Amino acid sequence: MAAKNSDAFARINFLMQASALALSKFPQSKELSRFYTTHATQIAQKKVLRLHKSMKRSICKKCSTLLRPGVTARVRTAPRREKHVIVTCLYCGNMKRFHCSTVNKWNNTDTFVSS
Repeated sequence: MAAKNSDAFARINFLMQASALALSKFPQSKELSRFYTTHATQIAQKKVLRLHKSMKRSICKKCSTLLRPGVTARVRTAPRREKHVIVTCLYCGNMKRFHCSTVNKWNNTDTFVSS
């Protein structure tokens, strides 16, 4: 069973890389890139696999476009209430908000050396 999942993960990885390559080499071929990302998400849904957080964040939920800042997405920061990053798809206008948490550097125990 692990071999089936590893084959599916390899296929998803290949499709995401092909989507990024198609978008970077041929910016006018957004439909091909969208086809690859749609196919990758369909494979993940069919095999009931969880995509990594970075993969999920780089795909528009509404139109399955690969979100690349400046090419297919606009990225802004909003310091209201709590700091967050807003990624807007330039194809469909869908917005994603990601919360930016501040890390307290004094709570990290790995940096201190115990004597």
